[in-house]
Amino acid sequence: MPLLHSAIMGEVRLFYSEDFERHVQWAGHPESPGRLESIRSRLEKEGLWNPTDPEDAEEGDLLRVHDGDYLSMLTSARTRSIDADTALHPETYGIAVKAAGATVDAAMHSFLEKGRAFALTRPPGHHAGRNYAMGFCYINNI
Repeated sequence: MPLLHSAIMGEVRLFYSEDFERHVQWAGHPESPGRLESIRSRLEKEGLWNPTDPEDAEEGDLLRVHDGDYLSMLTSARTRSIDADTALHPETYGIAVKAAGATVDAAMHSFLEKGRAFALTRPPGHHAGRNYAMGFCYINNI
């Protein structure tokens, strides 16, 4: 029996964007596209890969969690290091907004449709604070 047999899992709506695999901290960094590539590969092997492309998070949702000046800084950023683990690139903000949108979409699917959902995203968001990025995270999507 396959590890992720659909009869066991039931129907799970997966929110994912190929954009999530475009984000790269730097070569050799542990938070890399390979983290999603391996999951996608296994789900494809099991016949469970049927993702829904998420919407970007809305500005109002982002402002519930983050300071507007902080978000502005992320949108105007050039490539630079924020801390020893976190690099900021011109495309980072857009991808992070899509990752936050995937989590909102998954939550809304679960709430409105009473269905199971999972947001398979990068970059992660659990370390991001109201006005700072940290530990590979930019926009808190938890």
